[in-house]
Amino acid sequence: MQKILIIILTSGIIILQIIWTITAPKRYWNIKRHLNLERLKTPFIVFISLIFAILSAFFFPLPQTSADGVLKIIGILLYVLGFFISAWAKLEMRSIWGLPGQHEIKEQNRIIKSGPFAFSRNPIYLGLMLVFGGYCLAIKSYAVFLMIIHLLIINKIVKKEEQLLEKHFGKDYIKYKNRVPRFI
Repeated sequence: MQKILIIILTSGIIILQIIWTITAPKRYWNIKRHLNLERLKTPFIVFISLIFAILSAFFFPLPQTSADGVLKIIGILLYVLGFFISAWAKLEMRSIWGLPGQHEIKEQNRIIKSGPFAFSRNPIYLGLMLVFGGYCLAIKSYAVFLMIIHLLIINKIVKKEEQLLEKHFGKDYIKYKNRVPRFI
């Protein structure tokens, strides 16, 4: 049963990656542009974390407790919620989506304030954190403790993005920032 759950949830993460790939703006299909180490850092960290989560669940899962069933249900609910939030946010952004921690004013020329961006300035990050945290809880992986590192990395990226957005959009972004929370 555990192996089937891992396969199903991992398939969902692959589906999210497919959504990201098919909705990526054409400018991101430039291979030379993506062979930049700075641009590959975040996907690499995500990939390594996912591999660690899977290996941990298969070879040294979290110890059994009486709360395993409840934790599995909570994990699956967080995973599903995160999946829909992140996919909805990505689809809402469409062609103005950009790589983490970067801003290209020519293409990213407006602030998205609708959809999930009405309740979170960073619903993609929020959703992806829920996916990863829920995934790790549901499959009983020690990688759940990587959430602390992920939160620190994402917070650093978000602060950089906020500075770029304030620089490019000024008061409009500051008003949005004051009205809508960073995550939730």
